[in-house]
Amino acid sequence: MMRYDEFKETVVDKIRDYLPVKYKNYSIEVHKINKINEELDALCVINTDLKIGVSPIVYINQMYEEYRKNKSLPAVLKTAAETISNTHIDINPTLDCENLRENTIFVLVNAEDNKALLSNVPHKKFLDLAIVFRWLIQRDNEKFMGTIITNEIADKYKLTADKLFDIAKANTKRIYKPRFENVVDLVNRLSPNDPIPNDKSVPMYILSNEIALEGASYILYDDVLNDIRTQLGEDFYVIPSSINEVIIVPCSTIDTEYTKTMLRNVNRSVVAKQEVLSDNVYKFDGELNIV
Repeated sequence: MMRYDEFKETVVDKIRDYLPVKYKNYSIEVHKINKINEELDALCVINTDLKIGVSPIVYINQMYEEYRKNKSLPAVLKTAAETISNTHIDINPTLDCENLRENTIFVLVNAEDNKALLSNVPHKKFLDLAIVFRWLIQRDNEKFMGTIITNEIADKYKLTADKLFDIAKANTKRIYKPRFENVVDLVNRLSPNDPIPNDKSVPMYILSNEIALEGASYILYDDVLNDIRTQLGEDFYVIPSSINEVIIVPCSTIDTEYTKTMLRNVNRSVVAKQEVLSDNVYKFDGELNIV
C-alpha cells in the first residue's frame, strides 16, 4: 500500500487518464486549502486559458482514506474523475463584483481553531468565533457550491471586512431563510412515518436555515434572537452544536456547567471535525439585546 505522499503524486500523474477528453490540456494542480477547522490537499483541474474559472475541489486526503479502505486505486480515481466532470464550471460571465454582492453570506467558525484560514481571509471577530464570508457560485433549495472569500478576492473588488459584513447581513436571511423549531418537531419532520408525540414538554429548539447548512450564523441577527425570546418568554442559552445549527434552551431549564461538559464531549466524539463551532455556551440577554 502506498504512503500518502506517494499516493498524492500518483493521483496527479494518473487522474487525467480517467477524465473525459475535454480535460486533455487542463492543468492538474494540488493546492493546500485552509478549510474550516482543517488544512487539506485539494486536487484542482484548471482551464488555464480562462481568466475566470471555478474548479471543483476533490480532496486527496479523503481519496487516500477511501484507498486505504478499499485498496483499489482505479476505483478511487474513477470516482474522483466523475466528481470533477460532473461539477466543473469553466466560466460564468456573471462571476463579477455584482454577483458577489448578491450572493455572499455569513459563515461562523471557531477563531482559535482557524488561525491559518483567518490569516488569508477578511473576517470579523464575534465572541470566541470569527465571521467569514462565503460567495455562493451555484445554489438551489438543498445545497450550494461556493468559496470562502479570500483577501485576494476582497482586494480585487476593493471590499473590506466591514463592507462584506454589511453585504452578507443583507443576503443571508434573504437567500436562506432562518428556521426555528422544537427539536421534536424537527425529528418528526425528518421522519414523518414514525412521529414522536410532542406535548411541548421538551424545551429544546434548533435554530438554523432552511437547508441546515452553515446556519449557526443566525445568532448574528438581533431581530431573530429577539423573536425567539418573545416566543420563549425569557432569556435563553445558545449551545453551538455545529457550524450548521445552534440549540436554543430557556435559561430556566438547564445547568450551564453540565451543558458545557456535554458540549465538549459531543464535539470530540460525535460532531465532524470540520463542523465543530465552539465548546462555549452563550447567553442571550434580552434586556441588553446581546449574546
